[in-house]
Amino acid sequence: MELLGPVDLIISSWECQGFSAAGFGEGLSDTRSGLFPDMIQLITWAQSISPTLGYVVENTPSQLDQREKIQEHYTLVKHYLEESFLLDAAQCGSYAHRLRHWWTNMAPLSVLELALKYTIKDLNLQVFHILDDQSSCQPVIKRNLLGFLRTQ
Repeated sequence: MELLGPVDLIISSWECQGFSAAGFGEGLSDTRSGLFPDMIQLITWAQSISPTLGYVVENTPSQLDQREKIQEHYTLVKHYLEESFLLDAAQCGSYAHRLRHWWTNMAPLSVLELALKYTIKDLNLQVFHILDDQSSCQPVIKRNLLGFLRTQ
C-alpha cells in the first residue's frame, strides 16, 4: 500500500451475504463477510497517513434485520464507520429499487438527507425499460414500512 502514495478517497464495501435478509444471519461471523476487517484496516492506515482522507462505504440495510447476531454486528460496524445513511438507489436515478446503507466521513448525514430531498428524480424509470425480451421483473409485494418503495 505504501507504494501507492497519498490516497484521497476510498470507496469500498464488504460482502453482504452475512447481513442480507436472504442470508443465514451470521453477520461478520459469516465467512463471506471476511473483507470487513481488511477494509477497516485499510481505511485506518490511510487515515494515519492522510488525516483528510474521505471514505464512502456501502452495504445491505442490516439495521432493518431483527436477528440478534445481525443487530450485534451492525453495532460493531457503526463503532468503526459511525452512523449510516439509508438510501434507495431508485432515489438517485437507478431503474431498480435497492435499499442500501451508505457511510461517509465527507459530509454530515443531515446534509446528505437534505441533498437527497432536493434531488430531481425521474418517476417514470422502471426496471422493465432496460430488460431484454426474455427477462421480467417481479412486483413489490411486501408492505413498505419506510416509504421508499412503490407497491403495486
